[in-house]
Parts: sequence; C-alpha cells; structure tokens
Amino acid sequence: MVVNVQQQKKEPLLQHVLSDRLLLHIFLQNFPFYLHMLAHHEHLEQCRMVKYKPAYKPPSSKCISGRLYKDALNDEKHAIKKYVESSEYVSIVTDGFSNINVNHLVSYSIHVENRTMKPIAYKIEPTGQEQQTGINIAKRIENVILEIGVDKVTSIVTDNASNMRAAWDIIEKKYPKIFCNGCAAHTINLLVKDICLLPEFVDILQKSGKLTAFFKQRTSLIDQFRIIQNRVKQENNLKKMRALSLVVLTRWYSHHTSVAQCQRFINVMKPLSKLVGKLESDSCLLSEVYIGFVNLMEIWKEDTVLKTLVLSRWEFIHTPSMGFAYFLDPRNHGGRNMYTESPPSSKSDLVIVLELLPKYIVETRGLCNYEISKKEIKSFQRLCANPTPDFATQIKLMDPDIWWGVEGASKFPNLAKVAQIVFTIPTSQAASERIWSLYDFIYSKQRN
Repeated sequence: MVVNVQQQKKEPLLQHVLSDRLLLHIFLQNFPFYLHMLAHHEHLEQCRMVKYKPAYKPPSSKCISGRLYKDALNDEKHAIKKYVESSEYVSIVTDGFSNINVNHLVSYSIHVENRTMKPIAYKIEPTGQEQQTGINIAKRIENVILEIGVDKVTSIVTDNASNMRAAWDIIEKKYPKIFCNGCAAHTINLLVKDICLLPEFVDILQKSGKLTAFFKQRTSLIDQFRIIQNRVKQENNLKKMRALSLVVLTRWYSHHTSVAQCQRFINVMKPLSKLVGKLESDSCLLSEVYIGFVNLMEIWKEDTVLKTLVLSRWEFIHTPSMGFAYFLDPRNHGGRNMYTESPPSSKSDLVIVLELLPKYIVETRGLCNYEISKKEIKSFQRLCANPTPDFATQIKLMDPDIWWGVEGASKFPNLAKVAQIVFTIPTSQAASERIWSLYDFIYSKQRN
C-alpha cells in the first residue's frame, strides 16, 4: 500500500480552513452552536465542501463554544491591539447594557483620528454587583485608558447621566489632557422632550397618541392606510414615507387649529430630526455640535420659548472641547456666531475659548510658550475673518480635519495638534450603542 505523505500533511490544514469558514458563518450570522440545528442550512452545505471534500466533519458544538470561540476571540483581540497601536489618537465611547440574563455589562468602543475608519468594539465587561457610582465608573474607564495608553487617549464620551458626569470630574482632574463629553445626539432628544412638554404641543400629542392606538387596534385600517400611502408614493415618485400620518382622523377636520398645530409641530421637529441623524454619524466632526445649536438659534430667533430651551440644553451639553472645535473649524470664520447671549456678568464663548486654548496648548499639552500660541491664534483668526481666494477655495473643497492635516499643519503647527485631537472626538454614543446589536449575535437565546 502506497501512502501519500503530502496528502496526509494537507488533511489537517484543509480541516482547519474548512472549520474557519464554518466558524465565520456561525459567529457572524447568529447561528446556534448546536450544529444539528443547522443541517438544513445552505451555508453548512457549502462549508462541508460536499463536492470537494465529502469526508469533512464539522467541529462539535462544545468545541465551537469552547476552544474555537476562545481562539477566535484572541485573534480579534490581537487585531484590535494592532489597530490601536497604529493610531496616534484614540477616543473612547462607553455605554451600559443588560443582557438576556439581566447581567449589567459595559461596552467600550474606540474611534481613531482617521474618520474613514469605522469605530471598533474594544471591550465588553460585566460589572457584577458593583454599584454604578461615579468613582466605580471612573475606575473602569481609567483601566481602559491605561490599557490603550494615556498619551493616545484624547477623550471619553458617555451618556449625560449624573454618575457619568461625576466620573468625568475624576478623570479630567487626574488626566487633564483627556476631554470628557456627553452624547450630543441624546441631548437633542432631551430637547425634543422639552418641546413636547410645552403647553401648545401637549394637546396635539395626546390626540396623536389616541389616534395611534386607534389604528393599532384595527389591522384592516392599517392595511388600507398602507395601500393609500403606497399609491401616493408611486404617483409622486417618493423614495420613502412615514409609517403613519397622525393627522387623518376624520373628527379633527372640523378643528382647523388642530391641523395648524400639527403643521407647527412638524416644522419644529424637522431641524431636530436632521441634527440627530447628523450627530449619530460615525464621521461627524465635533464642531457640528456647536454649528447645530447655532443653526437652531437662528431658525427660532423670533421664538423666545424655543430659544430659551435651546440655550438651556446648550448649557447642559457644552464643554471646552466643543468650543475649541468650533473655533478651529475654518468654516466658522475664527469663532463668528459663538454664543454671547448670557447673563451680563458672564463672558462670551469666544472670550472663554481665547483664554482656555492657549492654556491648553502651553500648560496641558506643553506644545509651545504663550507668546507663540497667542500669535498662532491671532493669525488663524485673521485668515478666517478675511479669507484669501486660495483659503476660501480650500475650505470649500476640504473637510476641516483634512484642511488642518494638509494646509494648517505648516501654517499653525501647534493649533494643528489641537485640531487633530478635538476632531477625533465623536459626537455621540451611537457606535457604543450599536455594539449591543452585535453582542446579540454572540450572546443569544439560541446559544445560551
């Protein structure tokens, strides 16, 4: 009997390759670890390689959920470590969650200075019986900071809860180079809540709730509504439409004020809806938070009530890093339109930024002395306030972070470092919240 030695050597390698393909499908497609439940699935048939290797036997469920899962996890950790090491600056976004067993977990995702790179899930860890106090939260965040490297971490983004803000104070005192921000998208949602509680909208929202309940209890009405909606969509060549229009109840037609109230509410909500969508984007620059609030103030400049609510939420979310980002965004003319509507004894945001920015450059970062930093700031302000034709063309063609990397770094090297840092800071927790959707693929009812 002739033994094919090369064939024997290939057997373990082929088995390993085929198992890797199978694991890829199982881990990413939310399949259960019990392979007999997958016998009907086309992907399993592909992984068996019936045509090429009918003798292939997939690993057992115990092997998949044990050794192979740990190996895949270690490979992923190694890839994440290399990803972090290759990045100059990193921002950490964290959020809490409860799994199907009601265990409290905390996730950490990381953003790097290159906005074309998607944020990645860095770590998910259980908190056990630990109280979610500011001190305990700060300790966990600090552990992640130390793992990544203090000099790499530029910011921490959390939700806006009081315990998180308490953690900010601890971290910023211990690590003054690190900015702590709240989720700007969440703040806009809180602004929506404030607006919904205004007397002029309470009545219309109560009626809308009754209308929604009326439709949900009658499936035939919903089907009829969708038929009409699809016809309108086709006739008007619309790409998408709302699931339900809340101003169709017949008995409202005699109340013209109700229709007007609905339109008023829709007009108020439109800019907020667009702003939330922008802020939840992974590539949104921090300066867009300030720009968004400036635009809201302009839209509602004649409405004292709405302006008051906007300013209140701005005070709630505003941090020095947001002021730095707005000022360093070349599109904003060196801080034009920075808020000045404050108590007479208070300083305007622009004055505060012009005081804090040199201090951050000199004392916190140690980039240069005060004379050089103030000279750079004034030169940048002059360029933005009186743009040359070349500069005007550049800021039209380039995003702010790109401009600082291509043009600004040679003209204003110390400001460019700060710009690189603040434009790494994400505007929301959206990336960390999406981790829980991914986590559902790993820790699911099918597997646990």
